[in-house]
Amino acid sequence: MTFVIALVFYYAAYSWLHRRQTGNGPWQVNFTTNSAGVPRLVVAQPSLGISNVIIEFPGEQLAATNSTGVVNFAKPKQTTPFGHVLYDDLMFQPGDVALDTFGHVVEFVPSVLGLNGLGIGWTNDTVYSLAPTNRLSAEARRKLKGGYKR
Repeated sequence: MTFVIALVFYYAAYSWLHRRQTGNGPWQVNFTTNSAGVPRLVVAQPSLGISNVIIEFPGEQLAATNSTGVVNFAKPKQTTPFGHVLYDDLMFQPGDVALDTFGHVVEFVPSVLGLNGLGIGWTNDTVYSLAPTNRLSAEARRKLKGGYKR
């Protein structure tokens, strides 16, 4: 009888925690280019009401080894079509994700969009441009978020 009660409790607790961790869903980021070939990130998070937030990188070009595509940040250490993940905390989705893209740090946090360390409130259908002149040094990017060892 004790085993059955423990099994029922375990199943209920596991199910509740799993729903709490994944219930809001992941960040959805479309790594793409505009019609002029300028790389851009199009960010959405439906459960938070965030959609069509665009971060452009004018003056940049995708290397031949880069591609485009959509990444759902549901698992840690996702690979991205361009740039790389500096940091992610996805224990409770959508979580926090920081990308190093063309020398800029772009952070997705439920409360703010971080651009090179500056927090900006989420505004749908907004375009942000990060110029090459505003790039952060490698040391500054490393300090901004703990990050993975590369």
